[in-house]
Amino acid sequence: MLPERALYVLHGFAMVLALTAALAWPRAGEPALLVPLGSAGLADALAWADRAEADLLAIQPDRGQLIARVPSHHSLVQALAAGFVPIAVSTEGCAQNVTGRE
Repeated sequence: MLPERALYVLHGFAMVLALTAALAWPRAGEPALLVPLGSAGLADALAWADRAEADLLAIQPDRGQLIARVPSHHSLVQALAAGFVPIAVSTEGCAQNVTGRE
């Protein structure tokens, strides 16, 4: 059995890997599904989209999720800070622009 210290190192490595993947994908200009963590909800997701000036592609109000085009890597960090994990998705079948912003 691994000593306790080795388990902490493995757990830390897994956390760094997960955060790196969340920051690396999706890339700027690609769509992302914002999955809420904890108490974050749809209002928080819409507030993030407004601050980041992200184009909304789809909204799932029952789950508090939305799909938005990520404008920059900085906006991904803002999404994580707001309590959302951005996950790269395909937007086939989504509307071109929900908010009407061009």
